[in-house]
Amino acid sequence: MLRILLLLIAVFEFASPVLFGQVELEQDEEKKNVFVATPVLFRTPETSWGFGLGGAYNFFWNQDSTNQRPSQILFAATYTLEDQILIHLPFQWFLLQDKIWIESDLGFYRYVYPYFGIGNETQIEDKEFFESTFPRAQLAALYAIRKHLYSGLSYKFDNFFITERASNGLLAEEKPTGFEGAVISELAFRSVWDSRDQIYYPTKGSLVSLDIFGSDPALASTYTYSGFFLDAAKYVSVAKEHILVGHLQWGMQWGEVPFFQLLALGGPKFHRGYILGRHRDRRLALFQGAYRFPIYWRFKMEVFGSYGTVSSEDAFPLQNGHWSMGAGLRILVDKGNGLHLRVDYARGSDQTGLYLTVGEAF
Repeated sequence: MLRILLLLIAVFEFASPVLFGQVELEQDEEKKNVFVATPVLFRTPETSWGFGLGGAYNFFWNQDSTNQRPSQILFAATYTLEDQILIHLPFQWFLLQDKIWIESDLGFYRYVYPYFGIGNETQIEDKEFFESTFPRAQLAALYAIRKHLYSGLSYKFDNFFITERASNGLLAEEKPTGFEGAVISELAFRSVWDSRDQIYYPTKGSLVSLDIFGSDPALASTYTYSGFFLDAAKYVSVAKEHILVGHLQWGMQWGEVPFFQLLALGGPKFHRGYILGRHRDRRLALFQGAYRFPIYWRFKMEVFGSYGTVSSEDAFPLQNGHWSMGAGLRILVDKGNGLHLRVDYARGSDQTGLYLTVGEAF
């Protein structure tokens, strides 16, 4: 039960990856559908402690098919000590011998976001908060073009309401695009290369995803904008259980981008040590590195660092970027899938962060 509980914590990270990681529940040699429900617990600087109920249902469309990945439906309903509500229903289906990969995310959120302003030089003392509620619907349909390579279309819908903000704060003073909230209706071309040997703790291979997206009133969106986002990670085994990881994120946006949709640094996965949204703008570049190594039995460690910057121009001010560094403990909770409990502490130039969750940041 503890292993399944820890697996489900990953569902509740609000800063999700491009693709949903799959929770692979134990299967017998004979393919069986499996359902489990359990309480959950997690912590990030964005949410403080959170708790609730979650579950997973693994199933096979064709019980007689060989080498078929299980499809999956997850659910979660959680509450955090920051008075946030996160209701989350992602699923992924694998069809036609895994040639077709469909994934979706339905949810409702009441979330408290920090706001420091827009740009690379925002000040920590300008921090304020605003509260939002929004339903979310995301859908992606990808086709296996060749081994390791999937391509297709994705769609995202958020009806973003800003329900509370400081009447005389920075957000009220600047009134950026999306100040009153907005409908986000975004269509994207997505391509994913995944040659990792494991999903949760890769020791070799690469994971690269590219999204080219656009939003327009023709799609029922409030604003018109476009952009791209590249996310690439490389895993190299330098000795038994000693792994070097390099990670790059690069993105650009054009048009009327709502401030809450701007590219942002921070969070439990990307640029740990900064709260999500500490720096946000139309251009983003982030470089991360990590060294993972064993300690004893099921215990491992990771040391990591990152350097990132945002900009309103095509040229990035790399000399004015923001660094972070830290270390974390790993406890192997699922040997078959390489899944670890993760406890990280990270320090940035003006913030720190403590993270308790499962799965690697990248």
